[in-house]
Order: sequence, then C-alpha cells, then structure tokens
Amino acid sequence: MAWRFLPVVALLAAAGCGPKAPEPAGNALANPGFEEGAEQPAGWTLEQAPEKGRILRTEDPRRPGNHVLTLRPAAGNTDPQKLLGAGQVLQGDWLKGARLHLSARIEGDSGARPRVALLAMDAGGGVLALAFLDGSPGAETSMRERIVELPHETARAVLACLAEGTRGEARFDDVTISTRVPERPEAAWSFPPTPLAASIRVDASKVVRRAPRELFGVNTEWIWDGKGLWDAEGERFRPEVVEATRNLGVGLIRFPGGTFSDFYHWRDKVGPRALRPRTPAMARGDLLAHNVGTVEIQSFARAVGSGLMFTANAGSGTAQEAADWVRFANQRSRGPKVGWWEIGNELYLNDGSEGTASVAKTPRQYAEIAVEFAKAIRAADPSVRIGAILDESFYPNKPHKDWTDVVLPAVAPHVDFVAVHNAYAPVLPVDSGHTLREVYASMYAATELVRRNLDGLARRIAALPAPHRDRIGIAVTEWGPLFQVAPNGRFTDHCKTLGSALYTAAVLGVLLEQPKVHAACFFGLIDPLFIGLLGQRDGRYVPTAGYLGFQLLSRRLAERVVATSCETATFDSPAVGWVPAVRAVPWVRAYATKSDDGRRLTVVVINQHFDRNAKASLRLEGFRASGEARVTLLTGRGADAHTGTAPQRVPGIEWARP
Repeated sequence: MAWRFLPVVALLAAAGCGPKAPEPAGNALANPGFEEGAEQPAGWTLEQAPEKGRILRTEDPRRPGNHVLTLRPAAGNTDPQKLLGAGQVLQGDWLKGARLHLSARIEGDSGARPRVALLAMDAGGGVLALAFLDGSPGAETSMRERIVELPHETARAVLACLAEGTRGEARFDDVTISTRVPERPEAAWSFPPTPLAASIRVDASKVVRRAPRELFGVNTEWIWDGKGLWDAEGERFRPEVVEATRNLGVGLIRFPGGTFSDFYHWRDKVGPRALRPRTPAMARGDLLAHNVGTVEIQSFARAVGSGLMFTANAGSGTAQEAADWVRFANQRSRGPKVGWWEIGNELYLNDGSEGTASVAKTPRQYAEIAVEFAKAIRAADPSVRIGAILDESFYPNKPHKDWTDVVLPAVAPHVDFVAVHNAYAPVLPVDSGHTLREVYASMYAATELVRRNLDGLARRIAALPAPHRDRIGIAVTEWGPLFQVAPNGRFTDHCKTLGSALYTAAVLGVLLEQPKVHAACFFGLIDPLFIGLLGQRDGRYVPTAGYLGFQLLSRRLAERVVATSCETATFDSPAVGWVPAVRAVPWVRAYATKSDDGRRLTVVVINQHFDRNAKASLRLEGFRASGEARVTLLTGRGADAHTGTAPQRVPGIEWARP
C-alpha cells in the first residue's frame, strides 16, 4: 500500500520561499478572515486557470458585512493534483515538531466540496505529512478543527483552501493555524451509558455461501529476506515461522509485495542465490539480496499448506515477462502451482515520489495494459485465475474518480476477479491528538464502511453483461489495521493489539458474508517492524494478538456461512484519520458457520466495548444442539493489550511503544 497525498506543491512554487519567520504569537496566517483585498484576497497565493474556475473574495451570504474566500470550480477542475485553490507558505524553525491548532469555517454547495489541507515538507521539498479539514457538498457552514503534530524534520508548511468538483461554490472563513492549542479542540465525545446487551439469531437452514479458504490469505514481501521468513545465515526458512504459519491455517499467500511488485523482475530472483543480482526494491535505493524468490516462496507455501497469488509487474514490466513467469512457476518449477495472478498493485496512486510517479497509470492506460497482460497470462496457463486492480474504497483523495468506470467494463471479458484495497483503518497520516478510545472506535466503525463498499462493488459487478457478472469475484488483496508509519508515532505499533485483533475478526466476518468476495490477503504475515501477524520478541518471531484473532477463525470456522443477525446497542464514532464519522456502529457483532455434515455450528461473537461485558442471548434455528458447547475466548486487560512484540531496533531510530 502507499500513502495518498494531495499535492499542493504548486502553491509553494508560486509563493516562493521567503525568509524564515519567528513563532507567531497567534494565528500564523495573513488575512485569515479575508477582510483585506479587492476582488481577490490579499496575502494569498492563487492556483487558478480559466478552465478550472475562479477564486474570489465575496461577501458572506450568511453574515452580511463579513467577507469569505469563494472558490467556483469549473469543468476543467478535474486533476486532483492541481485543484482550484488558494494558499500560504509558512517557514521557520518553530514548525519543527510543532503541535498546531488548525481550524476553519467551511461550506460547500451545488456539488463543490471544500477542503483545507496542511502539508508539511522537509528542506528538500519532500512531503512529510498531510492533514485535512473536510467539508461536504450541500452542507451548511460549519467550524472544522483539529490538532496537527508536525514531524521534527519540517522546514516549511503549505496551507491550502481547495475546491473539489466542477460546479457550485466552496467558501472559507476564519482560517487559523496557531501553536496555542485548546485543551479539547473538538466537541467532547463519549460513549452512551446504555446497557450492553446483544440478541443474536442464527438460522442454520439459510446458507449464505461456502467459505473459501482463500479468504484467510496473507501478504509476504520479498524484501529483507521475505520480511523475516528466511534465515540468511542458516540458509533456510526460520523454523518457528514455518510452524506458526502452518498453525495459522493460511489459505493463500500473496507475493512479492505490495508496492514492490511493480518493480519486481522475477528472473533476477531465480537460480543459485549466491549468483542472483542485488537490486533496489523500487526505482532506486539500496541494493538488496534476493534470497526469497519464486522457488523459495513456492517451497514455503508447500511447507505450510497454502495456495499462492503472484502480483505481476504491470508498472515497469511487460506482458511477455508476466507470461514467462507463469510458465516458469507452473511448468518448470517444482513448487506448487500458482493459481491466482493479479495484474499490478495500486497503479492508480501517484504521491509525487520518484517511485510511484515512474509506474503510475491513468485508468485508460491501465485498462489497456490489463487486457494485454490477461491475454498473455491466459495463453500461458488457461487454468489460472486472473485479476485486475480497482480503486474502490472509502478512503479520501482518490486520484482517479473514474478508475472503476473505465477499467471494469474493459477488463470484464478477460479477468476472473477484481482486486481492491479497501479495509485499512484507521490510518493517521498525522496525529491529531485523538484519544486511544476515539482512534479505536473509528477503526471499529470502519468495518461498516468496508461492508458498504463491498456491497456497492458487488452491485456494479452484477450490472455487467452475462457471463462476466457471474464469473467475476472480488479479492481484497491488502487489508488490516494500520495506524501510523512514523517510528515515533503514538499509534504506530498498535497494529498488534487486542483492539486490532477485534477489527481483524470483524472484517473477516464481513468478507465471509459477502458472496462475491472470493479471496482476501491480510497485510502482512511477518514484519520485523510493526505490521505483521508475527512480530519479534527476544530475537524470535512469535504470534501477536492479531495472529491469535486470525487463527481463532481460520482454524475453527466451518465450511458454510449461515444467516446471522445481532441486535445490540450502538455508538456514533468520530472522524479520525481516513475514517469519516459513522453513526449507529454496533458494539457487538456476530456471524456463524455450519459444517458440511450439519453436525457442527460455530458462532463468533465480538464485543468491541472498552469497559463492559456483553450479556448475549442466542437463538438457534435450523440446528438442534446436543451435548456441550466449547467456548474459546480471546480477551485482555484493554484494547491496547499485546503479546510483548516490539519493532526491531535500528540505530538512530526510536520507536514509540503501545
């Protein structure tokens, strides 16, 4: 996966880099209320063109005598990297590690969506972090505010007022950036004091679908000896990792990455390991050894009893290269067959870095490439499943809003599944000062957004012509809890907590209950840093809380998903990170499976409340229980409970702890 950034660097270039300013006593912005200026506001740099729309200083229609910044987008305002906007540049040592209060009054109507973006940059112009205040088209004027903590490497920051859309108006007023942070900049948020009861009903006579083993997949990347799979000194896979992965019940292993897939040339990674060339993980970078290649990952899959999905290099590779890889893996190699082939990874993203910029595609470019790759792969092995990538999720800042519109109908005759990354949560590009409970509640709420997103995509597939609509499924090829990536982030290592395990179990329930989801790969299996189901403790890889939650389901669920409902108290979650505010989120979730012989029923109940036990009643229909029920419980002292794993120590890097 990759961070999504909305570039506002054009505003920085237009404004230039003036002298450094001392720490402001109050608001760091000039003319924050837009009371100075004529037709256009004084002190603001404008990013506009006739085809994109107009930027004006107008009288506030709701407060006569006051003025606002008004953005009127036009038909040409379609490039998410060059939106209609106005901004200011801030400089000075006071920005380094600053904790800022960002606020603004914003309003959008007739299709225009207002956004306030704060971009932190290093001395070389590299993007460090990005924070947003978001409005909605048609919403009345509202005060939006948040706390933003800038990285210590920040040399300058850009504040931009932007308009998304091609019509209407976006209005801004009273924009503030200040080091004077209120104790609580957002409205108080607390949990309702409702009794926590749950009424669960399972109808075992209604089978939703069979549960594919491929739903219990994981990601494994090739870098750093497979992120810890391989012991380079011992010239073998780590025995504790093989045993733990086998015990996890993994049904599918996705390889060779993530982002690294679109720079992966498989021929460099076969043959005697000592003779394999060292290459960078992406376009440039340190040269890395290739100890885990095609043959090794096939051997690992055989050892743990898993199937395989390979992501073909559609960023910097060719269709012929992909077809040759299929032939090597499925005919010449002695390993288990690779049954799933995905065409590229997140090629819709371009964060402005050299790596993503060198491989990013437009929707039409990708559609043409995907069809070419699919034909070549199919010719190499007609029996494999082939998938194309879609940008379908609840995440903000999609660079190509028409990606699915263009790609899906073009690839439908040629593929067997579409791949999406729609269940990373809560994702905090910048720590905005939210409490642990707010952050975790937002993560739990994301499960509802994942469900809606998958249901919507399933409807789009159902609208395709026959036989494509019946053949094509969904593969969620990356998903999982993800908080921060900065080593010193408060929540960076929280991917491994009990709360993250609850989110993992809840999302697995959503995947199981959507018949169109044919496969899913959790990110990731193992990581010496912070994002693996297996983490390091005392020099060895051991299960995290997420592993235990994943295993609880992968090893105990039966073959058939059956109809389940749960009535319980709900909460309204705040907007945190990538996750917007969500209403009526259930505290308790439940789903169930039944064995093929009808003799075993497994019911999963997930209590996400931070303090209260849930008193649940269970009503069974279509199943007569006999004998005793076996109960397996995963719990801890709090949502941030963990198994003691910690990121690998790296000289010069200090990791925050859960």
